[in-house]
Amino acid sequence: MHWQDSGRHDGALFLSRAVGENIEDLRLVRMRTALSKKLPKLNECAADGDTTFLILEWHDIALSNQVVIAEALQAALADRVDWPDYVFLADTSSDQWHFFQPLIDGEFSIDMEYIEIGR
Repeated sequence: MHWQDSGRHDGALFLSRAVGENIEDLRLVRMRTALSKKLPKLNECAADGDTTFLILEWHDIALSNQVVIAEALQAALADRVDWPDYVFLADTSSDQWHFFQPLIDGEFSIDMEYIEIGR
């Protein structure tokens, strides 16, 4: 469950998701699905000389954070050669959005600083 702080529901608690014990396996499947949908489109742009950006958003504060998403991203990209130029993870679970960059110059880092953007 998570706290709803948007002001629309007066602090009500909402059941977000029920997940079994294989949450990391499910996260990896979801990441591979996202990459298989997004990377071919980005590669078409790269072939035209464009710089490519992949932004992966999460709004699930109960089950996700930038570290576990970056770990799934690293595993999902391990068998691919069609990496985008830039990857950002966007935490949109509150009014202050935080963007993390887990991949810089082809190197993964879990020690990510964030960029804060108000919406």
